[in-house]
Amino acid sequence: MPKHSLLKLMVVLAAMLHLAGCATSASNTASLQYRSILNNTKQQQVIAEDMVFLLKQLPDTAPYNTTVQFGKSKNKFGKALLAEIESSGYGVQLVSADQGANFVYYQMQASGESGYTSGIKVSLNIGDLSISRTYAVKNKRVVPTSTFVVEGSDPVYQLIDNASFSKNETNSTASGVRFLNLAGDTVARINMVAANTRPEQSEWQAGAFSEDDHIVTRVLKIQMRSGSLSLGASNKAAIKHLLEYFDEKQDLMMISACPGPAQKAAKNELSKSVGNKNRIRSELLVSGVKSNQISEAGCEQSEFKKELLPGVVAIALKKPRSTAL
Repeated sequence: MPKHSLLKLMVVLAAMLHLAGCATSASNTASLQYRSILNNTKQQQVIAEDMVFLLKQLPDTAPYNTTVQFGKSKNKFGKALLAEIESSGYGVQLVSADQGANFVYYQMQASGESGYTSGIKVSLNIGDLSISRTYAVKNKRVVPTSTFVVEGSDPVYQLIDNASFSKNETNSTASGVRFLNLAGDTVARINMVAANTRPEQSEWQAGAFSEDDHIVTRVLKIQMRSGSLSLGASNKAAIKHLLEYFDEKQDLMMISACPGPAQKAAKNELSKSVGNKNRIRSELLVSGVKSNQISEAGCEQSEFKKELLPGVVAIALKKPRSTAL
C-alpha cells in the first residue's frame, strides 16, 4: 500500500477512535448520573416533590378532589412519590395490580443526551395524563435539566415554580412547561413564576365568580413566622382542613393582611404584608384552588382589620348567599 494511502487510513482510524471515545464518555456520564440519583434517597425525594408540585396545579388532578391508585412501591423513588402524593392531600388506594382510572405508573431511566443534560429521565403517568422531565446532579444537588413535558392535559397559563430549585442551579432552558397534544405537537409553552409573584390585576380578578354574591362562612387566621415566608406544618395542616369545606364549583377564597397601625409608613413592613398574602395565595393555588377563585382584600377594606396584627393573614371561605343562608 502506498505511504500516502496508509497515512490517510491512519488518520481516518484515529478520527473514528476519537468519536467512539466521545460517545463512550457521554454515555458513561449519563450512566454515572443515573446510578448516582438511584442510590440517593434525598435526591429522589426532591424529584418526587417536583413532579407532584406540578401535578397539583393541573386542572384534572387537583388534591382533595382526586383519588389515585398506587401499587406496591418496589424502590426508593416509588416510596418517595407515594409519600409526597399522600402528604399533598390526594386520596390513595393501594392496589396489587394496574387497577383503577387513576393508576400511578412511574419510571426512571438514564437520559441518552450528552453534555450537561446527561442524567435521568423521570416519567409519571396517571390515567391519560403523562408528565416527564430530565434531571442531573450539579454540585451534589439534583437539578432539572429540561422543561416539564405534559400530555393529556389542557394547558394551564398560570403555574407556580418549585422553590426547591434556585435560579442559579437551574439552567435557563430547563424552566417552564410544554403542553403537547395527542399528536405530540407543542400547543403551549408556559413559563412558571415564583411563588411570591403576583399576576397582573386583570388576571387576578378574572373569571365568572362575583364576590357580591358570596358571604364569609369560615375564617382561618395564620400567624406567619417572623422574617420568613415558611408556613410550617401546623399552618399547612390548618389550610388543608379549611379546604375540606371548599367547593371548587362555586366557592371563593379571600386573603387579607395588614402591616399594623403603627407601621403603615414602613415600606418594609408593607412589603412583608404583601409577601405573606402572596405566600398564602401560592399555597392555595398548589392545593387546587383556581386563580379566579382567589381574591385579595386591602387592609382598609378588610372586615377583619382590627384583628390583623403584623404577621397575621386571614383566609376567608366565601360561599354563595343562596347556599350559605
